[in-house]
Formats: sequence, structure tokens, C-alpha cells
Amino acid sequence: NEGLSQSTVKSIFQDSKGFMWFGTKDGLNRFDGYDFKVFKNDPHNRFSLSNNYITDILEDQNGYLLIATRIGLDKFDRKTNKFVHYTIEGVVINDVFQDKSGNIWLGTSNGFCLINIQSGKCKFFGRDLNDAFKKNDVRKITEDTEGNLWLATHHGLDRFTYKTNKMVHYLNNPKNPKSISGNDIRVTYTDSAGNIWIGTYGSGISLYNKKEDSFKNFKHNTNNPKSLYRDAILSISQDATGKLWFGSENGGISIYSKEKDNFYNVISDINNPQSLNDVSIHSLYRDNSGNMWVGTYAGGVNFLPK
Repeated sequence: NEGLSQSTVKSIFQDSKGFMWFGTKDGLNRFDGYDFKVFKNDPHNRFSLSNNYITDILEDQNGYLLIATRIGLDKFDRKTNKFVHYTIEGVVINDVFQDKSGNIWLGTSNGFCLINIQSGKCKFFGRDLNDAFKKNDVRKITEDTEGNLWLATHHGLDRFTYKTNKMVHYLNNPKNPKSISGNDIRVTYTDSAGNIWIGTYGSGISLYNKKEDSFKNFKHNTNNPKSLYRDAILSISQDATGKLWFGSENGGISIYSKEKDNFYNVISDINNPQSLNDVSIHSLYRDNSGNMWVGTYAGGVNFLPK
């Protein structure tokens, strides 16, 4: 975390110019490979960052950086070094996602919406479908090969089809081992083969089976050292070799091999300065060169070269 404004890294992103961006609880950081430039709110400058707590970072198709903060969404214009602010009333933005069509979706503490970056207006979906979804905390959004959005919420998994405005809700059924493993979902991820992975808080991982409309579940097994190390999953990414990386709370990283159908667990080792320096993994990111960046709760960012 040398040079980082704060040691909790909530989000990591590489922009089209090759810069690495890190969102922390106290500032936005840009890394050029040598030095960090820190962006923070300046109460005397209305074009500064709106808030220092960063939840997500994305670059849209026009090359603008979209920064989700605790109080709204900022659009950063690199030519002018100015931030434009969008306020989405009454919600905290957890996730900024751009689909294949270029639509920008926001996962918020009170549902999900489609934002028009020109006007700043946000159209919420799902609030009219049922009472349960109206107040749903949408933590993460991903898209499958057919253009459906998969939403990680605190009350199950939702698949949303924008064209038809149709929502399918998945909940754990204790009597059905092929149902989703748990309902407190923190992250959804689409791998390079188009598979949808779901990380839950306390119930391990689920992999969606499209043919059967069911799930294959992975959980920690104390009798199996090659099982998932912790069941509280906070982040998912895929490395250059195709292996899936799962970041957990207090359990480091579990790396899944599809061929072996097992996990290799990477945890902190105080005797090895080259090991992970923290075991709570809040963000995982593969850059364009295939290097892996690991955002932690208290240890800043860890870099694992390809």
C-alpha cells in the first residue's frame, strides 16, 4: 500500500490508456506503473471527486471514467481533470456495469437502474414486480451470452431480461441440493466460456447450469484440503490460464481448476514476505497483460505478475 491513499481496496480497474485505478475507503488512486496520483474531495472545488469512499470504477464506451462513491456517481473527464456529479437520491451505488449494448447499469442499495449519462436520469427496474425486490440491495451485476443481467442481491439471485422486462428469482431450497447454495449473494461473474459464477456470503460458490436451470455448489469441507477454503466470498476473477479466483473474507484466495475440479488455496504466511499480506480479499482484477491484482481489506493491493 505504499503510495495508496488508504489500505482498503474496494475496486480495481485498468483503463484504455493502461493506467490502473484503485478505489479505496479514502480516495481514488491512479497508478502509472511507477507512481500514484490521488484524487480526493475538495470542498472548495465543485469539480473535485464528490466523496472519498469509492465503491466501483468503470470506463464507458466514450472513454469517460465512471466512479461510484458513497453519495452518487462521478464522471471523470481526463482532458479537463474534472469530475461531473450525478446524484441518485436515497441510494448507495454498489456497482457500475456496462452491458454489451453500451447501457450503463447501477446496482444500488435499493434496486438497480439504467442511467442516461447525458441527462443523469436513472430508470429503476424491478420495483413494480414484487414487494421483496423493491428494497433489494443489488451488490453486483454481470451479463450472460444472451444478454440477460444476473444480479447479486442480499435476498437471492435475479436474472433480468431487459428486452422483455422479465425477472427470474433464485432462492436456496434446503431440500434441493441443486438449488443456489445461499441467498446472501455478494458477487456474480461471467467467465471466458460464458459460465455464470455466484459468490455467497457464508454459503460458498454456485455455478449455474443452463441446461438444467440448476446449480453446482462448492463449499468448504474440513475433511478435504482441496475444497474451498472459506464460504464467505467477496470477489471473483479469472486468470490468464482460465483458472477461477475466489476472494474470501478471512480466507485469502481459492483458485479453482476445472480440469481437476478442486481448489488450490492461497493464504497469508507471516514468514514469507512474498505471500498475501491480508486474508480478506475485497477485489480481484486481471489486467491486459494477464497480471493479477488483489485488493485487500487492510493490506492495500497485492500484485501477482503473470
